[in-house]
Amino acid sequence: MKNKIMLITYADCMGHDLKDLNTVLDKYLDGADYTAALVQNDGNFITGKGPGAAMDFSFAIAEKYVGADKVKELKQAMMIAE
Repeated sequence: MKNKIMLITYADCMGHDLKDLNTVLDKYLDGADYTAALVQNDGNFITGKGPGAAMDFSFAIAEKYVGADKVKELKQAMMIAE
């Protein structure tokens, strides 16, 4: 599976108690483990935990494609502390 993106929609969540995200994830990712990390990077899978993860999520994606040095350079240019 190369460069695939999976989005879970609102309709997919209907009927599930979202306080227990595992219920929704189990439907799509049988055998996957849920972590409470803001951004989780596991091989080709990068996941983010809600809107608050947007910046870290975008940096994780950038790091995958352009490398950690470029991301560090970008963060410095944006005045984001490491």
